[in-house]
Amino acid sequence: MNPIHLAVLLLKDLLKEENTLLLSCFNKEEIENIKKRRKPEIQPQISAI
Repeated sequence: MNPIHLAVLLLKDLLKEENTLLLSCFNKEEIENIKKRRKPEIQPQISAI
């Protein structure tokens, strides 16, 4: 397995953990608010790639 593939797998695991933590700590309404706040930051990075 190459290092890039390993890094991607690690990132996926981290994201899964983060999502589970969010679900356990916040109710759905709060999660939606967080997603809305995070989207504008994430989108420009995606289009830049």
